[in-house]
Amino acid sequence: MRFVPTLTLIVLATSFSACGRLSSSVSHLKSIPAYTDDIANPQIQACIDSRSEIDAKLICIPGLTIEQEVFSNVPAGYRRLDLKFSQPLDQNYPRGKRFSQSLILWHKRSNEPMILHTSGYKIFNKQLYLLAQRWQTNQIQVAHRYFEGAEPEDSPRDWSYLNVIQSAADFHRIVVALKQIYPTRWVNNGASKGGMTSVFTRRFYPDDFAGTVADVAPLSFAPEDSRYLDFVDSVGGAPLAECRTKLRQLQGALLERRDEFVTRLDPNARFEHLGSSDVAFEHAVISMPYGFHQYHNVRPDDPVRCETIPAVDADSGTIWKWLVEASDPNGLSDDEIKVFVPYYYQANTELGGSADRIDLFAGLLRHPYNALMYGPKNVSQIYSQNAMRDIEEWVRVKSERIMFVYGEHDPWTAAMFPVRTDAESNRFIVPKGNHSAKFINLDEPDRAQFIQNLNRWLDKRMPLSLDGDITLPLEDPRVPL
Repeated sequence: MRFVPTLTLIVLATSFSACGRLSSSVSHLKSIPAYTDDIANPQIQACIDSRSEIDAKLICIPGLTIEQEVFSNVPAGYRRLDLKFSQPLDQNYPRGKRFSQSLILWHKRSNEPMILHTSGYKIFNKQLYLLAQRWQTNQIQVAHRYFEGAEPEDSPRDWSYLNVIQSAADFHRIVVALKQIYPTRWVNNGASKGGMTSVFTRRFYPDDFAGTVADVAPLSFAPEDSRYLDFVDSVGGAPLAECRTKLRQLQGALLERRDEFVTRLDPNARFEHLGSSDVAFEHAVISMPYGFHQYHNVRPDDPVRCETIPAVDADSGTIWKWLVEASDPNGLSDDEIKVFVPYYYQANTELGGSADRIDLFAGLLRHPYNALMYGPKNVSQIYSQNAMRDIEEWVRVKSERIMFVYGEHDPWTAAMFPVRTDAESNRFIVPKGNHSAKFINLDEPDRAQFIQNLNRWLDKRMPLSLDGDITLPLEDPRVPL
């Protein structure tokens, strides 16, 4: 299955300060009051305590239903239960419209710690992720509101409730409800947008979790944040200078020879969201260097590495095969984009995003390249950096027990979160790592420090050696962030 390749966006003409400090004019955000009496009260707790099996306990919680129990590909000692949880569309008004949110519970024991894992999108890989696997804890996976598995039914859709405050309240209700069954330590975790989402939840409900692990999570301050341009221009320093030059040269050749390539796109794919297959091809070429450094050039068996970049005069078949591996234009078809339209709405209104250089190819481009092209059609999308600036200040001044892991060569590292090193928090960098960076890739003593922190947060030592014979979890697909 194809997924949307990394989309990075044209930088605004106006200048942008990347000082990473909060101006005094930015107002502080407030969390939504915890309207949770309907899902957590003494009667519900008594129901839970009177039952022994996890499925019987779960149905004590109002609004929580068991869709099915899955028995295939479940690790020994676990049960997998696919759940639905009724959530208010507007968490300020719990008696108003509601939507159903998909959850996957990996139950080990009620007295084990819990890892709340989110991709920040729909639930992609239904599995135990790295932390729950290595520490042998319970895990809950959650679909983010407005994405597949958590979509409101209203039509036309009211997009105004897709924001970080409403989303954080969703997660808070889940925690409050399930802590009646799992009362021990909770840690939340996610990668990329999932890592961002984990931090956002802590910002508004800091006491819900003993700690947060945010992998490769950026904090952007504009729909087209200019910090990413400088990063991609110099990523890898002198050792990758020739590689960066070859990528730019290949971009030029692809655009100059576009007629050889556009006809190779999937004839059955539709590109109405962007406008045409030619637009999709052009956008995929523009974002190619960003995607190259984000997802490639790390594993020796990866077909997309500096050593495999085709020459500009290579035959079209060779170049096309490489482009599909690096930045597939077919990944910008309507079927692929629709999965991520909610993400683009968030990027266009609150989260911000990255930027690509287009000035180098101005004479070869035929189409616009901007964030709004990817968002929902005919919907107002006005960006404000207020939410991200508020979160930046909270992380820098008030946060506690957050670990950030970044890849040295991942372009999203240009927008790293700040870190309070005096608050049991750390920011780790995987040498030469990309957007797949995880704690197991860290050098010592960083890896030892990570394990020590998580042992303390979970009140449990990691029982499984990093050298153990365990299959690593699948990565989430190559999503826009």
